[in-house]
Amino acid sequence: MALIHLERLWVENRLTAEGRVLHKKTDGAKSETRDGVRITRSLPVHSFKLGLFGVCDVVNFTPPAFEPQPATSLPKRIEHELNRLTRPIGVVTETSQLGQVKRDEDNSPFHQWTITPVEYKRGQPKKNDADRVQLCAQAMCLEEMLRTSIPRGELFYGKQQRRTEVVLSDELRQLTVRAAERLQLLMFAGVTPKATREPKCENCSLLPVCMPSPSQSVNASVYLRNLIEE
Repeated sequence: MALIHLERLWVENRLTAEGRVLHKKTDGAKSETRDGVRITRSLPVHSFKLGLFGVCDVVNFTPPAFEPQPATSLPKRIEHELNRLTRPIGVVTETSQLGQVKRDEDNSPFHQWTITPVEYKRGQPKKNDADRVQLCAQAMCLEEMLRTSIPRGELFYGKQQRRTEVVLSDELRQLTVRAAERLQLLMFAGVTPKATREPKCENCSLLPVCMPSPSQSVNASVYLRNLIEE
């Protein structure tokens, strides 16, 4: 993360290329309505509380089953409400309050809808919580934007070719808030932390610029420049 956003470094390898192709197929497809569910692709999201913004691969919007037949089509209704609702709800001054979204659910048109973010990954489920935290952050952005609650999301893994449901528990939300706080501190500090060599590093495309030899006490950008000059 720091190498990409602070040092502005990027290296491609087979795994990143496969992931890019998977997302290109998802992002390149058009949004559609299927069986009463609006499947929205490449939806920009943000959270003023978490200090995050990004793009959801897929968000499914399902209106309540008992809702009367509206005069406006489902896509136009969603677009209209997204444009109307996506504005700040207040300002958080204490770091500990990050993610505590004030919701006016009764006045939100999405109060009784089922909204499900879906994140696409090329590989298989990880042992750590990285993918779940990313999905939870997307859901928390949507909750703030739409002033509603999203109890679960889904992860789609390319190797398995199926979706895995993720319950967005209080524990996962707190983990996501702490991750957002650490990210903000990292970005404000502007300092790339020291890397710890782990087995998973072998598949990382940034390994050549992330791990200079122990004798070199320079940051990744200097190390990369030295390689080029050689």
